Amino acid sequence: MGVHQKIDRVARRHLARQASIPDSFPAIREILHFEGANGPDGLKRKQPGKDEPWHFIDPNSRLEETELGAYIRDHIANLSKALSNKERERAAFEAAWLAHAIVDGLTPAHHYPLEDKLTQLRGGHGLETRN
Repeated sequence: MGVHQKIDRVARRHLARQASIPDSFPAIREILHFEGANGPDGLKRKQPGKDEPWHFIDPNSRLEETELGAYIRDHIANLSKALSNKERERAAFEAAWLAHAIVDGLTPAHHYPLEDKLTQLRGGHGLETRN
């Protein structure tokens, strides 16, 4: 089990202790379905450099102004909507991807200017050459 899966489990357990979880909230196995090969990192393995979600933090920017901030806001809104509509599968997807975005945002390897440095190390070649 990877770091994302462990954090998903702990976060869901913590949420259950803090608030009553509605029946429409997905079980941990439903959330974990959208990690690994079915999650953001799975996209990187299936099609390296194409349509990959990036969650970089620029320490000089406010979270609200970053791509990560936009991803988090979108997933929160989508999760809320899915829960309101009692769409468990969609809620599981949004919960997994929201958690993934937050964890990636806390991971130094995802911080700016890593991609700039990787491009420099690849001799100026862009993201499409990353594998």
